[in-house]
Amino acid sequence: MILRRLVEFTDRIPDLPPSMYKPQRVKWQIELDTDGNYLGITPLSDGTKKNSGLELIVPYRKRSGTNSPPLLLCDKANYVLGLGADSPSNSWQFKEFYKLVEDCAKETQEHAVQAVCNFLHSHQLSPIKLKEYVTQEDLICFRINGVRPS
Repeated sequence: MILRRLVEFTDRIPDLPPSMYKPQRVKWQIELDTDGNYLGITPLSDGTKKNSGLELIVPYRKRSGTNSPPLLLCDKANYVLGLGADSPSNSWQFKEFYKLVEDCAKETQEHAVQAVCNFLHSHQLSPIKLKEYVTQEDLICFRINGVRPS
């Protein structure tokens, strides 16, 4: 009875994010073409406290410990780009993020996810040059041909 009422209640809440998703402030967006070629990185924040990024509904999980798992398609720069390591191939966070995206691309056959996977492969071999003010803790998402995969 109580569970049924809770389900009915959640059905009436507009714009309730899916389970394991949460509104977060994303600071950067990596622009890719449909093949995963890097087009640039777009700031979604003006760097002030008032505008700390664009609020997007993105994957979320409370993290603790030293080996926290990555989040799909939107995560901190140390996971998405291997920032903080000598190279992406030396970053366990990047390797785990890449594997998660690769598994998702294989499972879903989604072209946008495959484009992100292609980008990560090329970034691992030849890392992109970043603006010096991108930090390891900044959230980064992707946009492929004008659309953010989710």
